[in-house]
Amino acid sequence: MPQCFGRYSPDNLILYKCVCDDCNQYFGDKLELFLGRDSYESLERKRHGIDPKKTLKNKRRVKSKIADGEWKGVIVEDVKGDKPGEIGLRNSIQAGFFNKFIDGYMYYEPKDIPTAEKLKKEGCDLKKIILIFGDDTEFQRLKEIFQDKGIEVPSKSELIQPNRPKGKIVVESDITIDKTIFRAISKIAFNYFAFVVGSEISSRDWFDEIRRFIRYGEGDPKKFFAVNIPPILFEDQKLEKFSAKITQGHLVNVEWKNDAIISKVSPFNNNTYGIVLCKNFKGIWFPLKSGHHFDIKTKTVSKLLSVSNRIVV
Repeated sequence: MPQCFGRYSPDNLILYKCVCDDCNQYFGDKLELFLGRDSYESLERKRHGIDPKKTLKNKRRVKSKIADGEWKGVIVEDVKGDKPGEIGLRNSIQAGFFNKFIDGYMYYEPKDIPTAEKLKKEGCDLKKIILIFGDDTEFQRLKEIFQDKGIEVPSKSELIQPNRPKGKIVVESDITIDKTIFRAISKIAFNYFAFVVGSEISSRDWFDEIRRFIRYGEGDPKKFFAVNIPPILFEDQKLEKFSAKITQGHLVNVEWKNDAIISKVSPFNNNTYGIVLCKNFKGIWFPLKSGHHFDIKTKTVSKLLSVSNRIVV
C-alpha cells in the first residue's frame, strides 16, 4: 500500500528485492503522486486526516464547486479539515461573471477565462464581475488576463464581493479517473500479488501485459481495469444498501476466477476496483486466495480469513 495512504505494521507489506530503484522512483513520481493528491482517494485522505506535506498545483482530476447559496459556483480546493471526518476548503484564484440565462455567476480559473466576445454571447454581463484572489500579485495576474481577453479591468473598489459562507458547505465535485489512476491502482494490485506468490511466479511472462500497462501505460485500461464492483467484504455487500461499512481501512485481495487471476483494491473501503492480472493463465495451477486489511486507526495490517473475507478481530 503506498505510504500516501498511511504507514502500517508489520512492515507495510513491503516488497523486498522485487522492485528496482528506478521503477520504484518512477511509480512514486508518475503514478502515486497523482493518486495521493489528485483523485477521489485524495479527498478521502484529507477526510481521514492523512494530509500531504505539499499540495499539487494545477489539479485536473478533481474539480470542486460550491453547490448552493450566494457563493454557488465558486471554485474551491480541498484541504485538511479542522476536525476528523471533515474536509476543509479554500478558494482558488478565479473570476466570476453574472450570466442572465442562469441568473447567477459563472466562475473561471485564470487559464479558462473566455474572451469578452464569447462571454457576451453566452449571456454574461461584463459590468457584474467578482474576482477572487489572495494578494496583489494574483490580482495583477487577473488584470493581465482581462486585458488580453478584451475585458475591461475593474478597480478593486468596483468589485462585487459576496459574503463569505459560514459553517458546513455543500460542494459538488467532478472527478476523473484516467489512465494514470488506473495504473496506480493496478500497481497496488500487482505488488500485492507479488508479495503473496513471490517474484519467481510474478515475474513470468504470463503477467507481461499487466506489467507493461503499469510501467509504460501500454494497452487499453478496459482490458485490465473495472470500477464500481461489489465490495471485497461479504458483510459490506449486505450492508451496501444501507450505505454502511464494516471498516474504513484499505482492503486488497487476490484470487482465481476460472482461468483468470483477479485482484480487488479498495482504498478506505470506499470505491472497489477490479484488476485482471492475467486473463488466461496457461501454467500449472497453484492455490491462490489471499486478502489483507490495513486499519487506518490502529495502523496495523491483518490477514483476511479466506473462508468469508471477514476481518480478523
